Parts: sequence; structure tokens; C-alpha cells
Amino acid sequence: MACEFKLNQKRVLHIAKSFPFVVFTLCVYILIGAAIYLRIGDTYEVYQEYRDLEVHSSLSSNNTSGNEFPIQYEDEDTNPWHYWESLFFIVTTLTTIGYGHITPTTAGGKIFVMVYSSVGIPLTMVVIAGIGKRLAAFVSFIYLTVRNRLQSPNLRYGHVTQKGDSINLNLDTENVETGSNMRIEQIENHCSLIPFLASVAILFVYILIGGAIYSSWEHVTYMDAVYLVFISLSTIGFGDIIPPDDKYNIGSCIYLPIGLILVSMCVNAALQYSNMRPHIERKGNTERVEIL
Repeated sequence: MACEFKLNQKRVLHIAKSFPFVVFTLCVYILIGAAIYLRIGDTYEVYQEYRDLEVHSSLSSNNTSGNEFPIQYEDEDTNPWHYWESLFFIVTTLTTIGYGHITPTTAGGKIFVMVYSSVGIPLTMVVIAGIGKRLAAFVSFIYLTVRNRLQSPNLRYGHVTQKGDSINLNLDTENVETGSNMRIEQIENHCSLIPFLASVAILFVYILIGGAIYSSWEHVTYMDAVYLVFISLSTIGFGDIIPPDDKYNIGSCIYLPIGLILVSMCVNAALQYSNMRPHIERKGNTERVEIL
């Protein structure tokens, strides 16, 4: 019985340490946090004040008479504070974007945010960095695989495999010169700056797509929408332009974290290139090169 308990305990610890479990834990943590904060409910007053200010500003800029304001106000605020607003607040808090238009007002709400964020922010950073690191390694793996297959037979290295965060090249020593620095130079050239540039290109396209999406949602100019996306993904979060509310909150809760992961991917791709250290291990007629 004791032996069986020990095995089960080791299995549980192994699962708990696995990265997919950490990602799952963060997702559950966010969903539960949004539900709890919704129950606290103190943010709704600030949210209403922000919407009131937004309506007043819009009416003033359009020279609208005061008599028309109650109708506009009633149309804007018929929907109460609900789960998606709370989820958006939690996501922007844990990702440290923090636009500032939604804030806790009561002591209970402030205590909850401090305690919840103390655990949630580090957990979020670990997940974003972990996924970004894996994506950077995957981009390098794809590049190495494609380039290896396109090489002429006498320059082809062999079989490319990925294990964790490292990439292995199983070299055929008959096709690669040994006993000199030529092999290392070939490998370093093989792992060029292209994976990093590809990562940056992916992020750039993602920002442009996000600009198109937000400009269609919020009825702002495309330039302002791209500016919003950049300010959000850089976690500057000025708050001068914010993502649209209500039904579009779920879209922002998906788009913004993915964008932050792509930012992390670019950072990891740059670090991967600058810290690249080919380690060669010879076994018989083949050599295994691990790019750390």
C-alpha cells in the first residue's frame, strides 16, 4: 500500500511539474478569478463612470444638446457589468497591460487584486515565456528542416530532430568535413538570423491583422487600431485608446495573450541566436550536433 501511494505521489508530482499542466492551471485560475471578481462587483461603478465620461465626451465633440443625452445614456448602459468585463479585467491585470479604465474601488476588491495578482502575474509570465520559448525553437526547427532538405547532397547534414528546447542535427561525417573549424562554421551559418527574422515577421503580420480587426470593431482608424495593438502587446497600456467592450471582450482576451506569446517568441529567438552554442558528439560514422 505504501509503495503504491509512493508511485501515485510521484506520478502526481510529475504531472504537476509538466508545462501543459501549468498552462491548464493558469486558464482555470483566470476563469475562477474572473468569477470571484464579478461577485465582488465594486468595479462596476468605475466602469459606469468611464462609460458616462465617454458618452459625455462624445456628445460634446458632436455638439449634441443636453436633452439628447438621457436617450444616448440609456442605450449605452442597458447591459450590466457581466462576466466578460470581469474576465477582460483579470486578463489585462495578469498580463500587466492595465489600461486603467477599470479599477477596484473597495478595500475588498483592492485586497483581492493584490493577493490574486501576486500569484497570477508570475504564473502568467512563466506560461508566456515557456510557450514563446517553445515556439522560437519550433520556428528554428522548421527552418533547419526545410533548409537541410533543400541543400545539395554533398552539403546536406542529415536528419534534424527537436528535443525540448534544443535542436539535434545527426550528421553524416562522410559528407561533412571533419577535423577543422569548417564544420562549426557550416552549422553556425545553417542556424542563421532567419528564424529570428521569421519570428519578427510573424509578430508584425499579427499586429497588422489585429489592427484590421479592432478597426472594424471599434470604428476607429486603422492607424489608431494598430497603435492600440502595439501599446497593448508592449504592455505600455496608456489607456488613451482601449479595446471595445461588451461582446468583443472575449476576442480581446484571446487575441492579446497570443500576441504577448509571439512577443516572447521573438525575444527567445533573439536570445537563441545570440547564445547559440553547437555541441558536437561523435558516435561511429555519425555526429550528433545539439544546438543549445
